[in-house]
Amino acid sequence: MQTKTPEVLPNPMGPGKDIWIIPPLSQSEWSQKIDWKLNFQISRSQYFQTPKISDTLETILKSCSLNFENVSETTSSNKTNSDKSPFQNLSAEKNEKPQNASKHLQQLLIASQSHLPNRWVVVNNSAQNLDVYLKKCFETLSNFKQLGGKIFLPQGFLISDAQKIWKKIFQDNSQDNSQIDLENIEFITDGEK
Repeated sequence: MQTKTPEVLPNPMGPGKDIWIIPPLSQSEWSQKIDWKLNFQISRSQYFQTPKISDTLETILKSCSLNFENVSETTSSNKTNSDKSPFQNLSAEKNEKPQNASKHLQQLLIASQSHLPNRWVVVNNSAQNLDVYLKKCFETLSNFKQLGGKIFLPQGFLISDAQKIWKKIFQDNSQDNSQIDLENIEFITDGEK
């Protein structure tokens, strides 16, 4: 009698892709496990508040006719195409004046090579809608000039739905990013495959 060998599924935390994109901590058990491996860097970032300059310093700057630009309030709209970096879309949306980082960050980038078998983890906070979430993932991979990555899906979304949406996003952007197709993306979910 021949016994069946159980199918071995790939380890979601295993090596294979340089960039992993995860939803917020409240949207995925995988995000929580990854946060633990990253020494809670994601959790701590939620409490970060941008320091403000004191009134005294602001008065001195104005009296000397010096302009102070709050770095957290700048947007990539001031940059030319030649100034673009992979990090430009990881900050606040245009014209948004953030109160604190947890309210304005659309994505958080963490260098993770010393903690995980990858180079970067990106927390994508656009997890309420799968279409928007995957479009942001596609933009991130494009900005980093990555051919693929692991995309951890928010709770309640299926891999089959993500694959359909990804195909459409890929078709809509195929002239610019011919390599970020479905074959180079690994979708991971908390639930069913």
